[in-house]
Amino acid sequence: METANHLLQQELARLTGVDFTREENVRKRLSALLSELIVNDQHGLYFLLYRIDIPEKKIKLMLQQHPQENAALLIADMIIERQLQKIQLRSQYRQNPDNIPDDEKW
Repeated sequence: METANHLLQQELARLTGVDFTREENVRKRLSALLSELIVNDQHGLYFLLYRIDIPEKKIKLMLQQHPQENAALLIADMIIERQLQKIQLRSQYRQNPDNIPDDEKW
């Protein structure tokens, strides 16, 4: 069974196109990517946040509440939290095919 950290690395790699599988500090690497997007590609940043399902309003509120914090690190934390929620939900609702009654199998 894969660990949540490994699944997180795989998900982030799939979403960003950046290899996170060899990263020991996913948060640091993700915040560096986000800093690059904030400075050079805000459209790409918004698209990424949309794909991850983090509302722009939620980010603006977080940034307003923590104006002295590093924006890229705050957003990285939100992304990691959201991805871990998705991983948990998938594992919670994943069904074991052996537990499906024969009359309900396709």
